[in-house]
Amino acid sequence: MDDSAVGGVFTPKLTKMETKAEISARVAREISDTEVGRRNAKTARLRQARLEMEAELNANLTLPKPRGAKASMKAAT
Repeated sequence: MDDSAVGGVFTPKLTKMETKAEISARVAREISDTEVGRRNAKTARLRQARLEMEAELNANLTLPKPRGAKASMKAAT
């Protein structure tokens, strides 16, 4: 008989403490995974908002008029 077939049929029963520990670990992993997903979604949302704000600021940015040498020459004469 294959070892996989034997392992599938004759699985050892878990004790109450092991079962409770597995339940606690599973719930903790679910909570952790949920928090990670929320954090990643928030980070993506904030990054998108920042990029949109920077694009808007760059679009509205007006460059100051350059001061030319002509203006200083007229004042000198």
